[in-house]
Amino acid sequence: MSDTQKLKVNYIKSNSFRVIHVDGVLGGLTPTGDIFISVYSQRGPIPLVTVQEILESGELGPEITSERVSKQGLVREIEAGLAVDLQVAEQIRDWLSSRIDDLKKLQSPIQQPQGKSKPDADTTKTRKN
Repeated sequence: MSDTQKLKVNYIKSNSFRVIHVDGVLGGLTPTGDIFISVYSQRGPIPLVTVQEILESGELGPEITSERVSKQGLVREIEAGLAVDLQVAEQIRDWLSSRIDDLKKLQSPIQQPQGKSKPDADTTKTRKN
């Protein structure tokens, strides 16, 4: 039997746990010296009001788009706010850097056999921020 001390850590999801798609982040320093991070997703605005024609059969017909009421521009929906101290911020940075390195290794170009060309740039999958 080993003399090494151990601690079992259990992970439990809170009642408010959810998966959040993140398109960006903003934030700053708090008066107490923490870092406040707001994560957001972005999308086009959802219509506030739509108007649809009523057909002679009583069914809903097509939308009358000229009567649609909607916000203009882009919507950035703040999904969550994170308040972290310096130590936790550094842990998050280090963890993200490691995951980024892992992902880059997976995405590195595969050596092509001689005589074979790489795919054209317009056929490769890219994500723009």
